[in-house]
Amino acid sequence: FSVYFANANEGLAVGAFGHAMQTRDGGRNWHKLTLVQGEQADRHLYQIFVGPNAALWVTAEAGGLFRSDDGGNTFTAVKLPYKGSIWGGLALKDGALMVWGMRGHVLLSPDQGRSWRDVQSGTDQAFTAGLQRPDGELVLVGLGGVVARSRDGGQTFSTQVRPERQSHTALIATDGGLPQSFTLTGIGGPLK
Repeated sequence: FSVYFANANEGLAVGAFGHAMQTRDGGRNWHKLTLVQGEQADRHLYQIFVGPNAALWVTAEAGGLFRSDDGGNTFTAVKLPYKGSIWGGLALKDGALMVWGMRGHVLLSPDQGRSWRDVQSGTDQAFTAGLQRPDGELVLVGLGGVVARSRDGGQTFSTQVRPERQSHTALIATDGGLPQSFTLTGIGGPLK
């Protein structure tokens, strides 16, 4: 579901049922990596993102969130106040961390993941992607055409549903700074 390369040689890929692979030679060779042991070991792993101090984070189903402080060699489970699937995450410009997922849940951590609080997003639709624009605005998108925006670092959101109600699956920033949405059926268009 997600691939991350720290440089041309060191990479990590994650996917279904706890599957994780690591390369140290630019992808010529991959070896299996177990993020955590026990009941959390076979959870779907959804997204890799980088936080402050180059920590690697992996979001997962059933409230799973895993952190590595050694470049992805070892991971520890991070306890969240929500047990639903966490589909994505982002390090904010102010150093805070944000994760999102099922039922419109958005969790914010001001202290590099030591504590988390649930932020009201204004929807019960699942969020699938997010980004922070150059001007600091946060944009989250998800199922059923939901678009949520925050201009205060994720403390509050203004949420709307696009009229075509297409489910958004990804966001990318464009040169003009407007996020470009992708849907299950193709390009969803710019989010103005």
